[in-house]
This record gives sequence, C-alpha cells and structure tokens, in this order.
Amino acid sequence: MTSQNDNSGEESCWQNFKKAILPTCFSILIGFVAAFFLPKIIGEEFSVRSAARAYSPLVGESRGTEGRDKVSVLLIDDRSLQNAHQSWPASYGYYARLVDALVRYRAKAVFIDVVFASSRDDPSLTRFTESVCRASEAGTRVYLAARRNETGSFKLRPEIQALVPRCVQPVAIEYDPDALDQMAWNYRLAPEQTPDGSKLSSVAATMYQDLAGRPLQEVNLPLAINWGYEPAERGIGWLVPVKSDKPGEVLPQAATYASYCRSPDNEYYETLPPAVRSIFRPEDYKPFCVFNNTLYPADLVTASEDDERRLETNVQDRVVMVGMALQGSNDRVTSPLHGNIPGVYMHAAALDNLLFYGDDFKRNAGLGEEGRWRVLVLLTIGFLAMVCMNAVGKCVKKRFSFEPEKCKSQSCRRACSAGDFLAAKGVGFIFYTVFFAGMIWFGQKFLNLGVLAVADVAGFAILSEWLNWGDRLANWWSPSKESASEHSAA
Repeated sequence: MTSQNDNSGEESCWQNFKKAILPTCFSILIGFVAAFFLPKIIGEEFSVRSAARAYSPLVGESRGTEGRDKVSVLLIDDRSLQNAHQSWPASYGYYARLVDALVRYRAKAVFIDVVFASSRDDPSLTRFTESVCRASEAGTRVYLAARRNETGSFKLRPEIQALVPRCVQPVAIEYDPDALDQMAWNYRLAPEQTPDGSKLSSVAATMYQDLAGRPLQEVNLPLAINWGYEPAERGIGWLVPVKSDKPGEVLPQAATYASYCRSPDNEYYETLPPAVRSIFRPEDYKPFCVFNNTLYPADLVTASEDDERRLETNVQDRVVMVGMALQGSNDRVTSPLHGNIPGVYMHAAALDNLLFYGDDFKRNAGLGEEGRWRVLVLLTIGFLAMVCMNAVGKCVKKRFSFEPEKCKSQSCRRACSAGDFLAAKGVGFIFYTVFFAGMIWFGQKFLNLGVLAVADVAGFAILSEWLNWGDRLANWWSPSKESASEHSAA
C-alpha cells in the first residue's frame, strides 16, 4: 500500500514537471515581451530597476576592495578654489601645481576631469604644458578629459593638443545615464568614432589598457558597473543641516551639521526597501558614503610626518582622478548605492571594476548584441529552474492542501481556500526570491553579466509566474483535463 502511494506520488510529481513546461515557456515569453514594452509604456516604477537596486549591496560587498586600493580621487570644491584665491574656471597654473604635487608623491597616473578645449587668455598655460611634460618624463602619465565639439571631434585647445601623445593623452568622457531611472548602471568601453576616422576610448578603458599593457576583450559591450559597498576611510566632506526634534531647542554648533551619507550595515539588511529600514533607523534613508579614497587640494600641503604618510598611502603608485565638486555643477552621476555624486567617481568605479575583474568584467548584454550567447545560456538555465520550481510548487500545493472540498460549511471552505492561497503565495515568494537571486549570482559568476542584464530577463518572467499568466495562457493554448472538467461542471 505504501509502495503504491509512493509510486503514485512520484508519477504525480513527474506529471507536474511535464505540465510545468508549457506554462513556463509562456511565462518567459511574456517576460520578454514585458521587458521590452512595459518600461517604454509604464515607466521605471513597474520595471525591474528597484529589484536591481535592492540587489546592488550584495554585488558590491562580494567583490572586495582590491581594485579600490589602486585608485584615489582628488576633489576640487568651492572651498578649495577660495583657499587658492581662484574662481571658476581656475587658472592653468592651479592645475600645474596639482600635477607637480602628485608627481612629487609618485602617482602612477593622473586624470583631470576638466575639459581644456576653449581658448582663453591665461599666461599660466605655458606652466601647465611644462608641468604635464615633466610628469610624463618622471613616469606619471597625464590623461585629460575630452568632449565632442561642434564638428564631432575630440579636440583640446591647440597648445595642449600639440602635446598629444608625447605628454598627455585625451580620453572620452561621454556618458549616457539609464533612460528609465537616470542611474549610472553602464559605462562605455567601445572607442568613440570621429569624423576624421580616428578613435578615442573612454577614461577607464584607456587607463586600464595602458596600465595592464594589453587591450580589453569585447569592448563593444558596455561595462555593467558594480558599485563598491564598503565606504572609504576618507570620502566626500559634504555636510547637511540638522534640526532638533524638540521645538525651540538650540543645538551646539558642532551638532548642527551631519554627513550627507552613512556607512552600510549588513548587506542582507541593506536589500530591504528604504521605507522599511528607516523604521528601525531613521538615518537609513541616506545613501552610502563613497567607495574610493578621497583627497582635497589642501591635503597636498603637509605639516607633519603623519600627513606625509597619508599622502604616500593615497597617492604613491596609484591612479589619481581629479574631479570637480562645485555647487551648481552639472557634472554629477547617480549611483544605486551612493546617490548623487561627482562624475569623477563613475570613472573611478569603472576603472576599479576593470582592475578587479580584468577581461571578466560584468557586461550589459542583450539578445541583439555581441554577447547574446550569454543571455541564451542564462535563459536556458532560467527555463529549467522555473520548470522545476513550478513542478515542485504544484507538488507541494497538492500534498499540503487544506482540502476545502472536504469542508461541510461555507465558512470552513472559505478559510481553507484562504489558507491555500496564502500558503501558495508564501511558497511562491520564497521560490521566486531565491530564483531571482540565484539567476543574478549565476549570471555574474559564470556569464559575466551585469545585474540589469539578468534582471530584465528574470524579473518580468517572475511577475508572469506570480500572476499565473503562463498557466492561463497554457490552458487556453492546450486545455488540461482538469480545466475542461471544471469548465463543463460550471
């Protein structure tokens, strides 16, 4: 008797597995259609960006700080210009002094995220050109930001352009934020074409290839930035005003300002929605502090041996990226972890990713692009996983049903039906959460796919499964005996 029950159970589970194939096919098909059309029709709120942002802490925490320890950021803010008796735009002599100081502390390379394209009367230009050439002779390569001009070319002002490639190397800083949520998910690696037939690569791609001494593979696919998780010891010095919770209370001067950012907690806790986290700690609405070690021009003036050691730690044998953090500046990007930050941190994050992953950097690929085989492999794995989940879910539901049909009273049937519904949704939530996390982990680990590339494939397929669209379409396409009998009974 037991043997017969076990065999019937095994047969039932196998039948459930076969029955799950067609609904899963429809779920994935619906997922593809939804992933393509819904963001264009409904917008980001109904897309998978929120799930991708929630998973970002897990991705950032998993990759460590090895690449970060090779890249530092030097921020020029309004106070820095005031202390140097400068106004915007700062003189070329100001940048010359910064380059000289970084060379003195033996920086491996310097990138200045300021476009020196327009001609302006500045007698210190000669000092700047001499400074960058001295840096090159000392072994410190200088990279200068370049943006397309009205003719489509990447040109610096003639006096500086004449130093290419002997003393300086221009790099492209073109950047397209995500069309849906305006965040910096991806970073261009492919060289930018110019009307004269020449090419210019991005900051991170150029600097990595120069440092590694070899070209990157698959540069036609954009880099999917994995933003770092653990904050640097020294980050952005921005402050925000603080008000007392008690009416009329005056806070001490030292307590009237607080940091705009915070240190993250456990990475799993950080995947919770901000509204949930802020219940436990009100400051959890703040973004994470930046990942890269940050200096200011004032730090280059040392007054003690401790200052010297700090500079040697943050500059010697490192890439130093010089960026702007001026009030009112539009040179900002939005990170899923760090909020709205100066654009130089995006270039630092991209270079950090390349230094950490090498040719295994994470890519944002689609079915119509060079890396479509990665998406096809992910689809195959996801299809098999969803079939198994669907089959197991049906088997669990059948074996652990509250059996409302055995109830004699209507209230009992309603209670059992509600129990079945809640149990099914609870099991489904666990299954789909594990499936989504597993797909992202597999795509990152074995296929080098970015979070968004995986989320776009998996997210809407999960939504389709959650709403039973696949089952309904499968029953319409090929009605089962159970659904036919229910229809005739009705």
